[in-house]
Amino acid sequence: MINQLSIKNYAIIDEMDLPFHSGLTVVTGETGSGKSILLQALSVALGGKTSKIMVRSHQSRAVVEASSDQGDFRRIITTNGHQKAFINDEPTPIDNFRNQTQYLADFHGQHEQQVILRKESHIDYLDRFGNLESDSLIVQDIYHSLQLKRKQLNTAILSSHERKDRLQLIQFQLQEIQAVNPEIGEDISLDNSYRKMIHQEEILTSLQTMDRQLSQNSESIQNQLASVKNQIEKLCKYDSQLGTLADTIDSALISVQDVSSGIGDYLIKLDHDPSQLAEVQDRLQAVEGLKRKYGGQLELVLQKKVDIEQEIESLHSANQSVGSLQLEIDELEDKYRTKAIFLHDKRIIMAKKLAKDVVAIMENLNMPHARFEARVALAPTKESFISVDDKNVNTYPKGIDQVEFYLSANPGEQLKPLTNIASGGETSRIMLAFKTVFQKKDMVETLIFDEIDTGISGETAEKVADCLKELASDKQVFCISHLPQITRKADYHLHVKKSVNNNQTFVSASYLDRNQSEGILKQFFNSQT
Repeated sequence: MINQLSIKNYAIIDEMDLPFHSGLTVVTGETGSGKSILLQALSVALGGKTSKIMVRSHQSRAVVEASSDQGDFRRIITTNGHQKAFINDEPTPIDNFRNQTQYLADFHGQHEQQVILRKESHIDYLDRFGNLESDSLIVQDIYHSLQLKRKQLNTAILSSHERKDRLQLIQFQLQEIQAVNPEIGEDISLDNSYRKMIHQEEILTSLQTMDRQLSQNSESIQNQLASVKNQIEKLCKYDSQLGTLADTIDSALISVQDVSSGIGDYLIKLDHDPSQLAEVQDRLQAVEGLKRKYGGQLELVLQKKVDIEQEIESLHSANQSVGSLQLEIDELEDKYRTKAIFLHDKRIIMAKKLAKDVVAIMENLNMPHARFEARVALAPTKESFISVDDKNVNTYPKGIDQVEFYLSANPGEQLKPLTNIASGGETSRIMLAFKTVFQKKDMVETLIFDEIDTGISGETAEKVADCLKELASDKQVFCISHLPQITRKADYHLHVKKSVNNNQTFVSASYLDRNQSEGILKQFFNSQT
């Protein structure tokens, strides 16, 4: 488990040393107080993605460190984008660092909810549930070996002249892709950066205008609110009931100051370097050029690179005889057929068990009428080396199966693909149901939930709280929540606060006792009514 988190100069956190405990810890705080930043810092300490913008304003570097039963893990991020990683004070390459930390904690947030809503991930969930991952990996190895041998066979059949021409063409294509060397998702991030940069002047002007309107002139909203507050306070000596209005105005003043501070921080970070725009534009054009030429999607460009590398390898090894290659292909097809049918039969069995277990948990999460199915389907095809029930079926890297989850959340509704029907609240509960079903199989000791209570309240929140409490009997669980049903079930209540002093933002976090916890919950409830 994670025993302590130490943070220095990370985002809006100046310095913090925070002990962690076993069981269920609920993290609360006002919007923008730094709750998610706290858990983001933990993610970075355990190998998460970093960026130079994570460094606190006016500082040269940020340091985050997580102490666990498995050792101490530290990351250093600098404003020039460089980073260092240490395990037990020893420097280590980031890949090795992530290998060491990958099973320490599991972060659940919007990203993972998006993963479970992707049909292509469902087969992995099913294999993980059924302990079929090693069998799936064997099938994948056989499949890729089979693809390579088939390419080698096709190449061997080509004449020497044809092979030479083909090799020249694909080597040129490979060099073209390698020259740009794009990464997954880079086109999206580049496009976002480009749109931000070309509208930077508009952003700057608008934010400066807003900042003046909020706090930077004598007629600012902040000054007007302060004036109203002073007038009300003078009237309080005649009627004490007006004190509640003064408190409300005071809250509004703090909110205005928070917004003004946020605008100020954003303006400080805003980069006006024109050369950076040119670099981003050039890079974006290069990536988009590859997409236009090799399939229209960056994933297809990278797949093209893999395909070319495999084909080059097959061209260089084309001296094998057609006969020997065909024998190898026949053997690989036999291996694939045996293993894929075994996997298919096991997946059918495990799909029923998974559905039963998930439905049982969803009933406990106040979805009593929910129905869930993990459907294992076969795709017929005219030509295939494998058949099931006398029908030729398609083959894929992970076997012959197409797996998709179906859900009916309410009585009378038909089962529909999970990707089409889940609301925010339903998705959160489905994800929690999966976490609960998988808890005995997971090596991970620490679970972190950032958005698990989205769209729920009342009795449903009580059920979710019970489920989190049950998870915490085996795991160390952290959960960001304002729901009293969840907070009252927690073993520990960690409250995060943000303050502004001398135009600097500071974040503090402290554990509350039961009386303090009830006071925070009451305060939050009153602010929502």
